[in-house]
Amino acid sequence: MTKTARTTIQPHDAGQRLDKIIQALVGCSRSVASGMFDHECVKINDRLSGDPGQKVREGDTIEVVFDPERRYKGKPKEWRDTTFKLVFEDKHLLVVDKSAGVLTVETDAGGEFTLEKAINIYLERAGRKRRRVEVVHRLDRDTSGLLVFAKDSLTADGLRGQFKLKKPKREYLAIVAGRMIKTKGTFRSHLTTTKSLFRYSTKNRKSAELAVTHYEVVEYLADATLVRATLETGRRNQIRVHFAEAEHPVLGDSKYRADLANDSNWRGRRLALHAATLGFSHPVTGVMMSFDSSEPARFQAYLETARRRMKPGRGPVSGEPPTRLLLASQSPRRLQLLSERFGPNNVDTCPSGHDEATREGEPPSERVQRLAKEKCILVKDRAESDIRYIIAADTEVVLDSTSIGQPKDEGEARRFLRRLSGRTHSVITGLAVFDRAKNSMHVELAETTVAFRELQDAEIDTYISTGEPMDKAGAYGIQGKGGRFVEKIDGSYTNVVGLPMELLQRIMAE
Repeated sequence: MTKTARTTIQPHDAGQRLDKIIQALVGCSRSVASGMFDHECVKINDRLSGDPGQKVREGDTIEVVFDPERRYKGKPKEWRDTTFKLVFEDKHLLVVDKSAGVLTVETDAGGEFTLEKAINIYLERAGRKRRRVEVVHRLDRDTSGLLVFAKDSLTADGLRGQFKLKKPKREYLAIVAGRMIKTKGTFRSHLTTTKSLFRYSTKNRKSAELAVTHYEVVEYLADATLVRATLETGRRNQIRVHFAEAEHPVLGDSKYRADLANDSNWRGRRLALHAATLGFSHPVTGVMMSFDSSEPARFQAYLETARRRMKPGRGPVSGEPPTRLLLASQSPRRLQLLSERFGPNNVDTCPSGHDEATREGEPPSERVQRLAKEKCILVKDRAESDIRYIIAADTEVVLDSTSIGQPKDEGEARRFLRRLSGRTHSVITGLAVFDRAKNSMHVELAETTVAFRELQDAEIDTYISTGEPMDKAGAYGIQGKGGRFVEKIDGSYTNVVGLPMELLQRIMAE
């Protein structure tokens, strides 16, 4: 049972550390007092505090909501390293987001600090029993993005077997020079290597490796093209070689068609190449796992500049306007996702006005698709003439075949979060896309499973006090403070936010 303790800082206590005040107020050890900050137990002047070392001032009001029977322990501090960001970890494997400019593994020359070494240091400092990871696949030095590493040989063998059979999903974002004529296509060739490690396509298949790269255009820019490349094979330098040989090299590539890859607005040594999506079957549990990484800051800065330089009326084909979209919603989260992908000037919004009435006995998966389609129909005739796609979505959180909607009040939000605590639920989205150019409607369902850790009543109450749960299905926002409750996610992250971007882009490319 939780208790609440309050105090107001008097002149003689001014200047002390906040954790010392909590220690005296609650009557606990210093370590327990510090642990309370990690569990959102402490407020100063009605605002949550996560800083045990914060110095208090005269007149500050302190409030602690805590369970006197619980020994609060500090959570492990987030690992910070310039070479990688930890995306996922369990006792069998890790998924990391590699920074550009670092080798995945050591070369024959040796002597360089590598991603492999950085991860081993992380494991050692975290006190893991096994202190060396096993490399499964690699990224070029100047390429950023997602990689999976194994913690044991059995897991490594399982992952390598999947890569050998071309099972993992590997998608890259690349900014390539020039404006590609075809909006989608496939490069297929046999690659060979010179003594200087230069890769190129050859007709002599005996000593060459088959390389297959599928691509689709994401966005046309002033003098470049943002593409999504999907690997069917995973050969060294494969994407770089294929686009360079098509006379659309990756920006920043000093090795393959450097004469065309130079762009004054692409600064620095890194390549405009990012491993954005990685999907595979967990070799131990068998669960399908999928991870997404958004464009790095360098990508975003270049894209913003390139979009400002776009001439009006210039689109995928000379003379056509750029692709514009209408979102049948006023959801700020969906609007943000679309604006980040297609540019804020290419996305309009229009609320559908749909009452979202339910039908008795209708399964949630059918309901979200029906509602998305009906919203899309309500809005499509209101779109301006230059709009190509009308997009509508409806998202629900489902637990035990029952939908958990937006809470009506704080009490219902508390009940929702207690139901989700320590359990796995589904987030489903019905996505409807109307293509005005083809006069066709496409409706599909996206589903993501989300596992919550066990939640304490005190942290639920603290989270509700922020106001974040009140306009969200399931009473949490994964992109906000509610993300702390998530232990594991299987499927599209953006689907949990409210709009499955991977599914949308596939529909638009079809």
